[in-house]
Amino acid sequence: MNTPPLTTEQWETISDLVGRLADLPHHERQVALDAECRDDTVIRREVVSLLASLASGAERFDVPLRVASPDWPISDRSGSRVGSYQLVRKIGSGGMGDVYEAIRATDDFTKRVAIKMIHAARSSELLGRRFQQERRILARLDHRNIAALVDGGLSDDGRPYYAMEFVAGLPLSAWCEQGALGVRERVLLFRQVCAAVDYAHRNLVVHRDLKPGNILVTGDGTVKLLDFGVAKLLVPDDTTGDDLTTGSVAAFTPAYASPEQLRGDTITTSSDVYALGVVLYELLTGRHPHREPGARAEDTRSRALSGRITLPSVIAPAHRRELRGDLDTIVGTALQLDPQRRYRSAETLGEDLRRWLAGLPIAARPDSVAYRLRKFARRNIVATVATAAGVVAIGAGTVATWHQAGVARDERDRARREAEKASHVTAFMERMLRSADP
Repeated sequence: MNTPPLTTEQWETISDLVGRLADLPHHERQVALDAECRDDTVIRREVVSLLASLASGAERFDVPLRVASPDWPISDRSGSRVGSYQLVRKIGSGGMGDVYEAIRATDDFTKRVAIKMIHAARSSELLGRRFQQERRILARLDHRNIAALVDGGLSDDGRPYYAMEFVAGLPLSAWCEQGALGVRERVLLFRQVCAAVDYAHRNLVVHRDLKPGNILVTGDGTVKLLDFGVAKLLVPDDTTGDDLTTGSVAAFTPAYASPEQLRGDTITTSSDVYALGVVLYELLTGRHPHREPGARAEDTRSRALSGRITLPSVIAPAHRRELRGDLDTIVGTALQLDPQRRYRSAETLGEDLRRWLAGLPIAARPDSVAYRLRKFARRNIVATVATAAGVVAIGAGTVATWHQAGVARDERDRARREAEKASHVTAFMERMLRSADP
């Protein structure tokens, strides 16, 4: 009997559980599975299968679109050769295929790359078309903050593969925690992510699966955006036809998906802006804006669809002074439930973060004279203090001048009165002398 396909709700539950259980010790993982899955053997089987796949390599390269049956032969091709590349080790596994660290070894040069290829047990016409679309998308993107496509071809058994820039780095959140970065340093790093996403949008590509695991940071602090496996071309080319990432399952990570993705509505660049807001929230607070510790996937989904968030400054009291005000507003704008009320692009989000770093008024803030004066005073504190001191000095000088002028006027009036008095006395004496009889 054929097993019915999993529903979107089941896949959201599976994805959420895998994300929360992956780092737990084995005994704690079993306890959590018993508590979360209860009598749902289907969910439990899929979660166990995915966790086993993760254990053989690094973090997933793609959101699983289809889980391999336990009966399928899952091979590790480490040590074999694909085209001009020697596969060194498997570093990731996902719905569309496996990812290997590889070395190009020819007479001309050697180069370290990451090879992605469809797994034989999972190959299908649809996955093949998706794989080819991802390769075409990467071929049109050339940006320092996006892992670059290097090469592509077919393996000896006819499976398509492509080689891309090998990124030796840590996920964005882990990099910030390891370096104990402050709020300003995290915002500076995040602006690189905004630049990469904006570049993709300008090339008519929506990523649709932005999350910390798909954003690596290299040793020199350069951000690299990975995994365009579920990306969407805003204007599909003739070779792809309709959107290849639609189907019976959710081709994204629900915890970082926009409300319109969760509802199955039309996806635009605004969906990526929302995901950027989720990542930025986590980066600044260490917490997810919708997922409470121990919460079920349904609760996270419901909270995301409600549009309610707790301000970052409330979640992270240690950084309240920096987060309160403009950063609260920036994050809240990116996470608006209505796409029309979000930042209109990743570029405008990054620009507001630049303005915050520079102490300038942000675009998302209601404009007012008082607000602009406060921002001016904060970024020009020395000049403001000097100006204030000058104003006080001028005021004091003006008061002193007025006082001296008043004293002078009093003296002048007194002198005038004395002169008039003397004149009257003189005139009186003259009259008396003229009237006297000799």
